[in-house]
Amino acid sequence: SKEEEKPPSPPPPPVMPQKIPTEPQKVAQGLLEGSVVKRRMPAYPLMARSMNAYGKVDVRIVISEAGLVIEATAINGHPALRTAAVDAAREWVYKPTMFNGVPTKVETVLTFTFAPGSQ
Repeated sequence: SKEEEKPPSPPPPPVMPQKIPTEPQKVAQGLLEGSVVKRRMPAYPLMARSMNAYGKVDVRIVISEAGLVIEATAINGHPALRTAAVDAAREWVYKPTMFNGVPTKVETVLTFTFAPGSQ
């Protein structure tokens, strides 16, 4: 009888031979050293200086396929220094990072050191 006929199941989705990752590739900052086009050191905030705040601030950045910093987040360091570090990191420019010949979004961590007595 007709009732037992199941509709044909849809074909499985085609398997992409090489999926381009949407998540940024994590890359060590050292590997990107050679591809920095423009770097900017953070200004030492007056408020931080008056609080005697110094030390390292790590900023996690995402670099777009074009080499521009599209996200920057301070992941540690003195709270009075974080904004200055993030503002500086956003101005860095890189050569596009290639993976398998394709410009790829990458994520890395920049470390800024605020030394007491620096400008």
